[in-house]
Amino acid sequence: MSAHATAVLAALLVVLAGPAGGPPFDSHAAEPYGLTVDGTVSVHTPAEAVTLGGTTVDVDSTSPHSGYEPITVTVTAPTGDARLELFDANGDRRTVVDRTGDTATIPTEALSSGTYYLVVRDAGELRAVERLVVSRHDVDVAVDEAGGPDEFAFYVTVIPGGDIPYHGVEVVATDGTREVTTDGTELRQGLYAATVDRTALPAGEYAVYARLVGRPGPYVGMSEALTVRVDGDTAAEGDRNEQAGQAGTTDVASDVATEGPTSPSPETTSTQFPETGVVLLLLTLVVGGLVVRLRPRR
Repeated sequence: MSAHATAVLAALLVVLAGPAGGPPFDSHAAEPYGLTVDGTVSVHTPAEAVTLGGTTVDVDSTSPHSGYEPITVTVTAPTGDARLELFDANGDRRTVVDRTGDTATIPTEALSSGTYYLVVRDAGELRAVERLVVSRHDVDVAVDEAGGPDEFAFYVTVIPGGDIPYHGVEVVATDGTREVTTDGTELRQGLYAATVDRTALPAGEYAVYARLVGRPGPYVGMSEALTVRVDGDTAAEGDRNEQAGQAGTTDVASDVATEGPTSPSPETTSTQFPETGVVLLLLTLVVGGLVVRLRPRR
């Protein structure tokens, strides 16, 4: 990608180092109840009504979890009677777990890759709900710096786990109230590319993650999320050039370039420091002059 295009992208996209506090990372709970899955960060998503054990609730947060590790959950509740329950994608309760203090642990040996729901129940009511994508597939998403000024480009890598197949890859960008989803295109086995239309996203911070679509049914894999920020509306070409010259855009471009697998750009490297040859020539002339003046006269 050219230096101009990199600067344009830098003016529009900031990739932050790890999840940021506040939306779009959150969990759904009715105060003073809550739950947190250890070892992962929950992504705040648009509310979706699901029926769990005959009760319909809105779920607005999702967490990924490795199917090779037990699920350890920290529960917040005002009473010691609150219990943790696990439901599958069909809304059927799979297990009830008693807490030990504030924590509860659910083994995953009997859980296939798929979508589940963690629920804190107290006095017969569902007090906190979290969608959990348990997977033995290893899924990762990273920024591709080759994206244009009006799009986000991403690479998705998948190492299959072998228990439940998947038939597609999706990349999701969400701020917790809206989301844009795009299908990944397979480049080779285990490597996918996807672009998200930046102009479809109002200014703000977005969580971006990849998920694996099951065959059939729910999602059977999910990556950890990265954060992107959309700064203002799409600018005209002149405005883009002005934005690219503002302080700090060079560092932003460097951050973007390190997020995903990329190839070096010959155009960018060949146009850096065009005055280098002139400086070397002048330095040679100055040094040569000093040598002549310092040579002893006979």
